[in-house]
Amino acid sequence: MPSARSDLRGVAVIYAFLGVLTFGIVAVLVELAWWDSTSHLWFDLGRYAGSVAWFAAAGFGLLILAGLSLRYLSLSHRWRTATLAASLLVALWQITVAVIFTAFSVGASRETASASLWTQGGIKWGVAFCYSLCSYGLWKHRGLLTNAGGVREPQ
Repeated sequence: MPSARSDLRGVAVIYAFLGVLTFGIVAVLVELAWWDSTSHLWFDLGRYAGSVAWFAAAGFGLLILAGLSLRYLSLSHRWRTATLAASLLVALWQITVAVIFTAFSVGASRETASASLWTQGGIKWGVAFCYSLCSYGLWKHRGLLTNAGGVREPQ
């Protein structure tokens, strides 16, 4: 049976991986916006400025969640609650995105749905599952404390 520390390391790895993927999206958006020389980059980036800022903030948030997940057992009760709340909010947001995509893109055009729509829907549900798995990992260990000797104690 895996220990709480290994579970939380897994949660941190998933959050870090998703954060790096989010920064990959930022890099793609910057590359799409950049049509000319460096002097025109900020002008060209203006078309995607909102998206770049949103994805950069999400990437930083995911990396912060990764760090908090690594230290979860040593956090105070308030920080654990805040970490779990942020994790649940992100998971519920991704589940909502997947439900909306399924309802309007795949469900509305069942006869004409292409393989691409099914693939996109599967990816959205897979991402929602990853975030939900992270939230479950934090939820499962929310009542454990670690004393100075590293022994887990129920709160």
